Amino acid sequence: MTSVKATDFFSHTVTQISSNATAHVITVELDYGLTLSVMAFEGADYIEFVADNDQQYLQFSCTLEGFFEVIDGYRTLCLDPGSMLMCYAPKQQFSLRIAPHSRCIEVKISMDKLQHLVGEEFTCVLKKLYKQGMLCPSCYKLQSRQSALALAELVVGGETSKLRIYAATLELLSMQLQTCSDQNQCNLPLRTRRQLREAHERLLADLSAPPTIAELALETGLNQLKLKQGFKLMYGDSIYALFLKHRMAKAKELLKNHSVTDAAVSLGYSNISHFSTAFKKQYGLLPSEIKRGVA
Repeated sequence: MTSVKATDFFSHTVTQISSNATAHVITVELDYGLTLSVMAFEGADYIEFVADNDQQYLQFSCTLEGFFEVIDGYRTLCLDPGSMLMCYAPKQQFSLRIAPHSRCIEVKISMDKLQHLVGEEFTCVLKKLYKQGMLCPSCYKLQSRQSALALAELVVGGETSKLRIYAATLELLSMQLQTCSDQNQCNLPLRTRRQLREAHERLLADLSAPPTIAELALETGLNQLKLKQGFKLMYGDSIYALFLKHRMAKAKELLKNHSVTDAAVSLGYSNISHFSTAFKKQYGLLPSEIKRGVA
């Protein structure tokens, strides 16, 4: 299996991992001891290689698209969109298995820089590292994924204001640090995590027609109780609450170029008032107010 040194990987915009696998990297040096990278992986099949970490940084990553598996010798971490990972592994190696067309974003920060930025919270970060080892996963949070996607869009879109990128990076870093004090971590068996990921993908495949819990359970092979409990543990929300958040996020996006009625219909609502009520509950404003530019 190909071994790739971190220094080489992040110093190039394009890295040929194998004959049919490529990584595209955009790195922004934000400050001394603080960098941001957006990575896109392209391949005909799953991309596998060994990451040789020859850098002395804490790494905070968030999966944007696709799927990543990180194997550190005794466990496998499955990272789907929205999953976050804190890593401190200088002079360590771990294996990566990445689905084609996957993207992630990563903040690299020195220990001194992080301590300077967060003060007393730094102790909490160290405690989590000592407790969980060099790889510390965090549960899915919609807000974190949205912030990560917005930050990646700034970088990929060629944003020229480093200050704006810096501010957005600190916001994402703050969200990830909050999980260091979260006691409700996803200590679920690998097979269960994969089943829950399948349920998650199926749930969000069509925001106009959600599957029932019974359908999700049947399709994934989990009973309904384990499905509901595991989903809450892994993604931090009930099945319906998570679906509604994504549905309303899509509605907000649609309202930029469509009428309230068209947005509601495209998301499966036959009653516009029900759509408006759900939207206001999520954002505190009616869809019509968003259209008028009240927000």
